[in-house]
Amino acid sequence: NPFRFEMANIREQNSWVHMHDHDGSTEKAKDAIRIAVAKAALLEDLFPKTVPVEHAAMVVGAGVAGMQAALDLAAAGIKTYLIESTPSIGGRMSQLDKTFPTLDCSQCILTPKMVDVGRSELIDLMTYSEVDAVEGYIGNFDVTI
Repeated sequence: NPFRFEMANIREQNSWVHMHDHDGSTEKAKDAIRIAVAKAALLEDLFPKTVPVEHAAMVVGAGVAGMQAALDLAAAGIKTYLIESTPSIGGRMSQLDKTFPTLDCSQCILTPKMVDVGRSELIDLMTYSEVDAVEGYIGNFDVTI
């Protein structure tokens, strides 16, 4: 069982660090081995467990970065929940006339993204929403909005 393995890392944590103290290095190596053996004696078998995973993602904030993240996830075929606390999307960029350093029209960049977010069947946009609680673990989160 691969979960019953313990390694005493003598090279990096001992011999290279104490290369000029051979006797001290040897004693430290013996201690490291004794510790590893003692720990290994307490290890128990573990077995891999398969857990169903919902292939979905949540993006918090529907500014230009949040919208782009949601669009990228949707393009990869992943159902995406886009959470925005305000009534509209676009964030601070929607308040700007031009972008730095190119002085491009901010609405010329933002509007197509907003349209794409609205049209995407894989993006579920939730305005006036905030994350209240997150529970669970990687691949199996429960989020309260």
